[in-house]
Amino acid sequence: MLAEKKVLLLEKEKPFFFANEQLETASYKSEFSLFSALVLPLNLLHFHLVKLPLTTSDEDLAIQAEIQFYKEGGLNPDKEYVIDYVKHDIGEEYLVDLFAVEKSVFDEYVASFSYDITAVDVAFPRFLSYEALYVEEIKSEGIELIFHLSDQEAFVALFSSGKYIGHRGVSSLEVLAKKVGIEQTKVKELLESNGLRQENYSLDDMLFYNEIVAVISKDIEKIVYLVNHRRRFFNFDTVSVIRVDFNGLPIDGLELFFSNFGLESRVVPLFESEPVIPTYYYLPLLYATAIQEKKEITQINLSAKKRKKALFRYRVVHYAAFVVFLLLVLGSVSAFMEYENEKAQAELHNIEKTYKTKQTRYLKLLKAFKAFKQKHMALLKERKEKEDKLFILENTYNILPLAEDLGHSRQRFMNDVLKSLKKYKLNVSRMHQMKDQEIELVVISVSQNRSGIAKFIQDMLKKGYKSVSTRKITFEDGVYKSLIRIQK
Repeated sequence: MLAEKKVLLLEKEKPFFFANEQLETASYKSEFSLFSALVLPLNLLHFHLVKLPLTTSDEDLAIQAEIQFYKEGGLNPDKEYVIDYVKHDIGEEYLVDLFAVEKSVFDEYVASFSYDITAVDVAFPRFLSYEALYVEEIKSEGIELIFHLSDQEAFVALFSSGKYIGHRGVSSLEVLAKKVGIEQTKVKELLESNGLRQENYSLDDMLFYNEIVAVISKDIEKIVYLVNHRRRFFNFDTVSVIRVDFNGLPIDGLELFFSNFGLESRVVPLFESEPVIPTYYYLPLLYATAIQEKKEITQINLSAKKRKKALFRYRVVHYAAFVVFLLLVLGSVSAFMEYENEKAQAELHNIEKTYKTKQTRYLKLLKAFKAFKQKHMALLKERKEKEDKLFILENTYNILPLAEDLGHSRQRFMNDVLKSLKKYKLNVSRMHQMKDQEIELVVISVSQNRSGIAKFIQDMLKKGYKSVSTRKITFEDGVYKSLIRIQK
């Protein structure tokens, strides 16, 4: 069951929360301070799948997975991403589902809303929200498939004993209408009233039926591929139940199409009885509430606009309280002075005069501080420039024994390496020539720049080098060390 006023769901049309057995629109400042959740459309996201040894630690897994994401998953090393993952223990290995959203794309999406969003506590794809259904309402021990079809988005998601194990995008109503060549409202109307049963369609609509069936059949082929692919890793025989979420409605005749493609599953509506609010809002609210209450549920967070730390807010509150306290004290002093005699008034005048003198001195000090701050910023900039030069000198010194004998081709090789290291703010502790066409180096990165190693590898590959691979990654005292081999 949904708790009241627990989560603020950020949607393009309005910011919602659940209260009084219905959706209510946030309008007060206190309501905007609720734990906030944002559903990210699938077309904004990047996905990739990798396998890593079961012995891989969480820190190593995160960076190894990111390296492969940049190398194989199409991420641009010149752009910034928010990356998260879900790992599945499949016996001797981890199967890792990777998710990413470009930060600028996230910011543009949030900026398109008709109200100001200052923080997003959690951002996730819609298909993950269905796991909340199994946590809160449905007990399942087998493999189930969720089929979601709505105006702008459609997908299937696989769950094993209520845990997410995979997904696949399919044709939304918007895409379906474009492929069939009719209006989206007409497609929706036909599916709601006639489903996918041929006998329900008139001769006038038979052409539309045939086109719809052709598109949905191709989508079901993709779904069967997903099931067979995940079956290899999770060792299951069949999908026991397919739950359909079509704006809260079933699709009559859909079970025949799944059966024709070998999925002999029981097809049922998502809910036996509809929740108090539409499932489109209900499930994301239920999922975000489970996260906020720290329940055991699969979660990722792709928010590029996370809320500021609680400590910061705590200090601001205390600073504000202190200012209020000072104002109250000053107010009390002023009130007290009004009851003083002429001698006290003269004394107050002297105090005000002294205050103005101190205020003048304060303004001079403030001006001096601003000048000092400008000088400090200039020194920081100068320091940064010198650090960049020092970076080149240090790396050049580390590889000098190797560089002494370089010919023109190998000098260009070294220059490419140094440029990429500088570009992603990486250092190198050792560089060794293995063969004429191969170099091995130990790259160093602080934990805040973890993705730099992955971007360096991708950048060298883009420059045309035959192979760039990491052999060993260690993490100690907040520093990553990665042994990388580059072949021309």
